[in-house]
Amino acid sequence: MMLVCDRRVYDEWVKKRKEASGLYGRSFPFYYIFGEIYGKGHPIGANVGNADDDEEEIRRDDANIDQTLCEDNNFDENVNMNVDKNMESEFDDESKVMEEVRKGFGSMAAFIETMSSKIDVLIKILSPDKKMGELQAKLDGELSKIEGLTGLQVFQATNILATNHDLLRVFFIIFDERKKIYVTNLLEYGL
Repeated sequence: MMLVCDRRVYDEWVKKRKEASGLYGRSFPFYYIFGEIYGKGHPIGANVGNADDDEEEIRRDDANIDQTLCEDNNFDENVNMNVDKNMESEFDDESKVMEEVRKGFGSMAAFIETMSSKIDVLIKILSPDKKMGELQAKLDGELSKIEGLTGLQVFQATNILATNHDLLRVFFIIFDERKKIYVTNLLEYGL
């Protein structure tokens, strides 16, 4: 939801409330939630109703119609008049409720979409780190399998490969027969 108003109205509002500066044209996803909590129907000064209030109002209207029909002698005239009013009122109340539900689902969908993109980014960030951690954990074991390397050489190769992720990936991609040549070359000539 984005609050939209004339720029002049906004500027006047900001003159009285400095904390509102910088909010013009910004999206405000919690508008409807705060509206339910703090909202008032400004034209009448009453609290804004919710779906439960609307349902209670419909029940009261139905009860009033039943009572009116029983008390009145002009039965046919009142039936037509009250049913028409009740149907209009019911339709308006239902449309208000449905509009609120639609707005709520729209807000929820936007929130979920935002969260899914953030989760995707987080997965992309953490996945390589997890893979690198797994490769680094296997590194000492793989280097120890190579015949002809001393303990010191295994230690030095571990330090080189663990700190350079590209070299570590290459080490695990090449065939076992070539790993000894790769490691001795790294130890002899460096990066």
